[in-house]
Amino acid sequence: MISSMANRQQKWIEPLISLTVDFYVRLFIRVHDGAQKCHNSLTKYSHVFQCMECESHWMQPFGVHMQQEVVTDEKGTVLSKKSKKWQKPPAQDEEEKVLKQEEEDDTGKSTKTREKYQLSRLSVPSRCTICDGPLTMGGPIWNQKIHDLDFAQRLLDVARTNSDKKLPVEQREVNLGTTKRI
Repeated sequence: MISSMANRQQKWIEPLISLTVDFYVRLFIRVHDGAQKCHNSLTKYSHVFQCMECESHWMQPFGVHMQQEVVTDEKGTVLSKKSKKWQKPPAQDEEEKVLKQEEEDDTGKSTKTREKYQLSRLSVPSRCTICDGPLTMGGPIWNQKIHDLDFAQRLLDVARTNSDKKLPVEQREVNLGTTKRI
């Protein structure tokens, strides 16, 4: 699991493109710094529950990205906490605003919003909802995108513009072999 190896170094990954060649998979990634984004990796893995009879399946994410709103008084005493599920991770500048967001009203109460991650609760049925067959569990599996479409398009554009250039025979065969599988 590349992501967990990167998280140990306080880095996170962004998959750019993946392809299969013969019997193995190649994954091209971009590695970013940032301990805060490492926590988000918990939401990118799932267990898979598959029916043994009809092959329908359900995915159960490892964790859930939450947003917590904490209201305190002037002395710092916590008056209330509200947590809600984060529907879509924000863009990077919005995330920084959320982390630093702190508001104070006329009564002296302050509201602070912060991110929180927690393990997800089991939401998979005990038997298949289609055929009532038994389920087996597999995983972990990456449940996010494995291709960046903009990157793939730029890669294809570069390959097309450079296709007329003369290459040595060995390099041309390697390039043609990988281009067919993209």
